[in-house]
Parts: sequence; structure tokens; C-alpha cells
Amino acid sequence: MGLRTKPALLTQQQVGWRMGLHEDAVSLLAKLGHLPAVGKAQAGTCRFFSAVRVEELARDEKWLAKAVGLVRAQVARKNWAARVRRTEAATNNPAETS
Repeated sequence: MGLRTKPALLTQQQVGWRMGLHEDAVSLLAKLGHLPAVGKAQAGTCRFFSAVRVEELARDEKWLAKAVGLVRAQVARKNWAARVRRTEAATNNPAETS
């Protein structure tokens, strides 16, 4: 038979592939509550997502726009914090700058 059953649950990697996002972005969106995971994953374990819900969200342009905005904002915050740390390190140790 040529029937193929699609999985009901997807991993972070599979969700990222389906939505065109990096796995870390999927993790961030789940952490922020923007992408609901199935059940409560304990620290250090794999999160699973409903394939039906992921497909619905992948077709929702407003949801995708908000998701991309959240990821961009988080990346900008991390970059800003790193820039501040580098500046503070250079100010505190002027002899060690190159």
C-alpha cells in the first residue's frame, strides 16, 4: 500500500524546518509562549509540538510576522548586551584592548 501517515507530533527541528526557522528560534518561541508545546517538557528533554497546530500557524501570516518580530527582538537584545559587555571590558582594562 502507498499510504503514508504523517506524525501527530513534531520535534523542534521539524517545526523549524516546516516554518523556515532555526531550531533555537523555535525554542525561544516556545519559551515565550508564542508556540505551544504539547505537555510539559522537563529541562534537558525534547519538546514536542502538535503537527496540526504547527500547520495552522505556518499558514497564518500575522502569527508568522509576530514570531519573526519576537525572534529579531531577542537577537537584538542579545547583541546589545554583548556590545555592552565588550565596551565595559575595554573601559575597565584599557591595556588589554587591541
